[in-house]
Amino acid sequence: MLQCCVKYLGLLAIALLNLVTCRYMEIGSPVLDCVRIRNLEHRSMVFGTGYFHTDDNQRYMGTWDRDGTPFNSAFKIERISKYQEPLYFIRMINTQEYLFGGPFTTTAGSRIPVFTYHKYANKTRDPEGIFGFEKAKDKRGAYNGAYYIKAVNFEYYVIGSRSDANPPVDGESFHVLQMDRKYQPELTSEHQFYIEQC
Repeated sequence: MLQCCVKYLGLLAIALLNLVTCRYMEIGSPVLDCVRIRNLEHRSMVFGTGYFHTDDNQRYMGTWDRDGTPFNSAFKIERISKYQEPLYFIRMINTQEYLFGGPFTTTAGSRIPVFTYHKYANKTRDPEGIFGFEKAKDKRGAYNGAYYIKAVNFEYYVIGSRSDANPPVDGESFHVLQMDRKYQPELTSEHQFYIEQC
């Protein structure tokens, strides 16, 4: 009887551990060599805008508002092997720049821009650049093939909203990609992204 209880407790502990460590989802092979990231709400692609923030080291990410495929919209998603959880770096293929959640000093309103590192594209792998992917659901509660993308260091979700997301230069046909600062925000289709093979 005791041996059976010990075995049961062991299985329960493993199950609980799996619940904790499987918070984020595997999204494919350890390296996804070429993907595009598309916002579900607006069907707009994520891309590197090329616009600098305040110096020549950080450049804005955006969501494209026109038809067609924008330049700098192909990404490589790299699994970080040192973590048991499926966590990833996201890198633009064309410029080899890694994405990261911007610092708090850059915030406007309730959101923080998502940037890429420019000068240190091949070297910088800071905690701010670690992302996890969670399966998204539609309004009926069914999985819809999209993902929530979370900047793990901040515990904030990436959002492709057109509000509070103006480009740094007037008249440009994109909106700045951001993270929602609210803790555990109400997740909407603006927080959902498709990962599409190039």
